[in-house]
Amino acid sequence: MCCIEKRVHDLYWKEDINCARTMLLCLSELFDISLEQQTINSAIGMHGAGGYRAQCGLVEGGLMFIGIYDKHQGKPEDEIVSDCFRYAQEFTQKFGSLRCYDLRPTGFSRDDQTHMCEKLTCDAVRFAFNYIKAMQEGGKMMHIKKVMGAKKEFIDLLLLADEQEDMIDRYLEKGDMFVLDDHGIKGECVVTKEEEGVYELKNIAVLPESQRKGYGKSLIEFAISYYTDCKVLLVGTGDCPSALAFYHSCGFKESHRLKNFFTDNYDHPMFEDGIQLVDMVYLKRER
Repeated sequence: MCCIEKRVHDLYWKEDINCARTMLLCLSELFDISLEQQTINSAIGMHGAGGYRAQCGLVEGGLMFIGIYDKHQGKPEDEIVSDCFRYAQEFTQKFGSLRCYDLRPTGFSRDDQTHMCEKLTCDAVRFAFNYIKAMQEGGKMMHIKKVMGAKKEFIDLLLLADEQEDMIDRYLEKGDMFVLDDHGIKGECVVTKEEEGVYELKNIAVLPESQRKGYGKSLIEFAISYYTDCKVLLVGTGDCPSALAFYHSCGFKESHRLKNFFTDNYDHPMFEDGIQLVDMVYLKRER
């Protein structure tokens, strides 16, 4: 991997190209995948959105290459979306942000020297290489995918969140179902489109032994990123402190309530954390 430092230095100082193209070219050479010049040209303005201090070109170049690499491997679009989501998530965990404004070592000023991000670029190329290698070897990374076949195959998970099957039947077929695989299926969610720009999280569950590991939040973030036209994501839950605290931690705010929803629609009393559920509390997250 010592060649990364030399290649980044040459691309910056001999060819004077930006971080996004540097990331694209380094990864294409490391994985021996040729790129069309038009593809390389498309990243010309991706250094913080042309210097606007927006998303970092190292993120953009990495995402572009993951799309190219995954398509080269024959992956379907939903898996490519999941790989890109996970890359952005892990990049944030590793480097602290996706924004050029936050990542530049000394910020921005009129007196900035060129290619101040050389070390960061080397670290980011190495990170992207290791991320893609892990995908290549298979089974090492969390993966979220859309269920295209029999959704009832996951009925045990669905019942963890909604314990009456005929209530699940009201939304399961009209909704999109996603499962989270991390060395086995750990969780699921079902999302329906309610109107233009408005989606509802109808069911979300994580295996009891896999809870408090971030899987639920990952499913929510994936769902929001999956629907590019989503302006509002709704979720209904019982009036239970633990459930409300979870959704608040995911950026939801209370919207409204459906009085007596659980007592009117379920054939048995519903309890969570020892509390009988009566009203459904609706929360929303806006984008």
